Amino acid sequence: MFTSAQQLRNVLNIADEEGGREAWLAAARRCVVVSIGPTATETLVAEGLPPDIEPEHPKMGHMVVAAGKQARGLLAVAKNRGG
Repeated sequence: MFTSAQQLRNVLNIADEEGGREAWLAAARRCVVVSIGPTATETLVAEGLPPDIEPEHPKMGHMVVAAGKQARGLLAVAKNRGG
């Protein structure tokens, strides 16, 4: 769950420092990815991580509710991606 675009930038900076950027991205692509809203989604898509869930309103509560409602079905999708 990404609540800001900066969260992805931060994790990728750390992955770069550790030499594991591509491995982290590959692992993340096998997961269910949730974005809080358009700005975070834009950053995720730019890194090849299109979100599975983005709530109608970019608020934490809406994101958590959307993830809760869709999680079970999306876990099956993630398993098919190898996650």
